Amino acid sequence: MAREAYKNASFVIVTNYLTKFSRDIILPSLPALAIFYQVDETYLKYAVPIYFLGIMFSRLIWPPLADMYSRKHVMMLAGSMFCVSSIMTLMAPTANAFLFARFFQALGIAGVPLIARSYIYKSQGENHVLKLYAFLGVFIAWSPGIALALGGYLEHSFGTKSSLYTLLFFGLGFLIFARFLLPSAKPVIKPIHSKLSNTFQTVIRNKHFWQRSLPFNLLMAGTAAYFTASPFLFINHLGVSAWHYGLLSFGVLTGLVIGKLLAGLLVDHYDFHKLLLYGICISIAAACALLLFNSILMIALLCGLYFVGVGLLNPTTKTAVMSLNHDQPASALAIQGFVEAGFSMTAALIAAYFTSQTALPLAGILLALSTTALLIHLHTRTD
Repeated sequence: MAREAYKNASFVIVTNYLTKFSRDIILPSLPALAIFYQVDETYLKYAVPIYFLGIMFSRLIWPPLADMYSRKHVMMLAGSMFCVSSIMTLMAPTANAFLFARFFQALGIAGVPLIARSYIYKSQGENHVLKLYAFLGVFIAWSPGIALALGGYLEHSFGTKSSLYTLLFFGLGFLIFARFLLPSAKPVIKPIHSKLSNTFQTVIRNKHFWQRSLPFNLLMAGTAAYFTASPFLFINHLGVSAWHYGLLSFGVLTGLVIGKLLAGLLVDHYDFHKLLLYGICISIAAACALLLFNSILMIALLCGLYFVGVGLLNPTTKTAVMSLNHDQPASALAIQGFVEAGFSMTAALIAAYFTSQTALPLAGILLALSTTALLIHLHTRTD
């Protein structure tokens, strides 16, 4: 049992690292890619919302299939799609072709961590599972920071497409991992259309699902706005190098680690709704303060504080969502992930629309999202 638990935990960590690397490692290279493809910087900002569009559909497709079929077969198929699309990004002759390939990268890999997460879910009490995810999250939460730091180093030392080669290498490594380390399982053939429809309808009609997930989805959308605006704000307008931008964002994401760690420590002392409220209030305070400052250090510190609030909500919300559907937790997470990615895509589109010469547009977006999350939470608590 202990050996299986360690294997499942490593499975969660590996899949999350691959997904976050796929999303974030190219961010320090986006300004250079805009020059490479001879397009305006605003156009390459759309690489972030397009990637989140792929995340939306990936999270809706792969986890439910994993509930019905062998997870190994599903993982191999998703990993193969990721590798093919990684080759497409390297060969893309235009910015449009590059963005098209990025969509399929996300479609291939973004739903995989939900499969891993659902398979270590046990009916052992919500607090026990929340603690497990919170402390696993401490390891996972470093992945975007490591991806940004590595992406900045690769851009600085080896050129614009070095991060794309790195993703292809990681994708091939993942296929080997899935092929030889995941246990084989005989597919269980079930009527897909009716099963998916019934599962999704059950989740969608449950008001507790929306009460638990919407505030977190809004705060997560703020992180997408940060990832959209920050490369161009720091590199193009504040004069930070790609390498230093990666290190700076690594520091910002320390807030996510702190928030997830706090969630694991506080779950025995506060209920779900209080943890949710505390996380939202932390993010609101950070967004309000960000309106007042435009120095590199203060922007990084306050965005890090916003991420503390997000981290506090992350394991809390995802465990609560799975507890609503014990039989098919991956399908519940699929709906949660689909909505989360939709919110993130919208926030990224808004952030891409504004010029990034100051932090004011980003601060306004973060404040609007966190305030809306607070209003929704307070309203649903009175129902």
